[in-house]
Amino acid sequence: GQWTLAGGTSAAAPLWAGVMAVADQVAGRPLGYINPSLYKIAASSQYSSAFRDVTTGNNNYAGNGASVVGYQATTGWDPVTGLGSPNAANLIPLLIQDSQSG
Repeated sequence: GQWTLAGGTSAAAPLWAGVMAVADQVAGRPLGYINPSLYKIAASSQYSSAFRDVTTGNNNYAGNGASVVGYQATTGWDPVTGLGSPNAANLIPLLIQDSQSG
């Protein structure tokens, strides 16, 4: 009966499943294990076009009598936001290209 905020893995896993379903369709084949390609793209000059780097915020928690200090978002990969938000329109062609060269 009330609104609540949700995120984290519960939001990211279905988002990535959707991005990969589209990527597989565009490629005409399964791209398979993409982690090496993601980090290769992130280390390249294409990073800023493939991801929106989230550089502010944290995953601290305070509530229900508990207080947990988490991690701060920072430039590049961090434990809060990973590589950032994917820009699927730019990321998908890069993933397909990298999977063909690997």
